[in-house]
Amino acid sequence: MRPSRFIRPLQDKRDKHLSEAGLDWMSQSAEDYLITLKKMFNEKMEAVSQRIEEGDNPYIKRKPNAEKLLWSKAVTPKDEVLTERFFAHFDRQTIVRVLRKVNEETGFLDHLKPETNRH
Repeated sequence: MRPSRFIRPLQDKRDKHLSEAGLDWMSQSAEDYLITLKKMFNEKMEAVSQRIEEGDNPYIKRKPNAEKLLWSKAVTPKDEVLTERFFAHFDRQTIVRVLRKVNEETGFLDHLKPETNRH
């Protein structure tokens, strides 16, 4: 269905205003925007994974002689004792346990689909 001759100028104005406001993404269809978000997400995940593998992430290191990752606190303490006392109140959790808990609460893993079936 083609937009009428009255609707088209309104859409053009809307697109112009969205562009001027830095909201170009709102002019595309929801499907196209989701494809764009998926691509951006995958690119970010690949970049993060690569930094971890290369040892360039200061907060995540591969445990020597093992496949496990070691996570460190993402803070630089001004007072080491105070910081340690603060973090001592929290149970240590693996990222797997965190993801399982979040999935249990939200079901977000149902929405993640692999790009390939290699694994």
